[in-house]
Order: sequence, then C-alpha cells, then structure tokens
Amino acid sequence: MKVFASVTHKPGVLSIEEIELSAPKATEALVKTIACGVCHTDAAALHSFIPVTFPIVLGHEGVGIVEEVGSQVTSR
Repeated sequence: MKVFASVTHKPGVLSIEEIELSAPKATEALVKTIACGVCHTDAAALHSFIPVTFPIVLGHEGVGIVEEVGSQVTSR
C-alpha cells in the first residue's frame, strides 16, 4: 500500500515522500498514524551523529489507531 513518511536520503535533508508499505508480518501491527514527532534520536540520525544507513524513515514516536494485526499478535 502507498503511505507517506518522513525520509532522509542524506544527512540533514528530510522530506515527506510517498513510499510502498508491506502488509504486517505475523508479529507486526499496522497503525494509522494520527500524529508523530521527531525525537532526539531521530535528530541525531538525521544529522549522522549516530550511525545509520540511508535512506531511513524517521519519526518512531507516534499516536495512532491499530488497523490490522499479524496472525501471531494476541493483544492490542
């Protein structure tokens, strides 16, 4: 499915891009993100203060609605 994400391809440059997202695997959940932030860890990754492999999707702190779960997920 197509989704929008904050992506960086090189240090210091962040953009909102449409990317392809796979369906959740057995132990994963699909969450419709309502809001998210960029924390200090994300900022450090964006500016290469910590080692990361580019491209990278940033913004792991968020609030959302669980839309789908994998076959091995037993609670929400």
